[in-house]
Amino acid sequence: MDKVYRVLQFLRVIDAESNLSITNISLMAALVRILMMSEVDTASLLAFVATLVGYQVKRVAAGFSGGTNAVDEVTELRKAIDSLKTKTSALELGSQINGRR
Repeated sequence: MDKVYRVLQFLRVIDAESNLSITNISLMAALVRILMMSEVDTASLLAFVATLVGYQVKRVAAGFSGGTNAVDEVTELRKAIDSLKTKTSALELGSQINGRR
């Protein structure tokens, strides 16, 4: 059983206190999904990359500030989601227009 914990910690599925890392699990699932797709559309790939960049920036900022306020974090995440929705909609519209030509 100790070997299983060490493997899960190596893969960062659980942390040192044996807490499940949902962020890392969702990242792994998203990577597997993108790798399994026969064709990766630009909108999905850009949304994934934007999410990763936002997550890394948040981690770095939290490291410098010593933590974040949950209300501010939710507000920032909602703004990021709205921005991604707008970009994804624009990409989908562009691909639909290009497909009709």
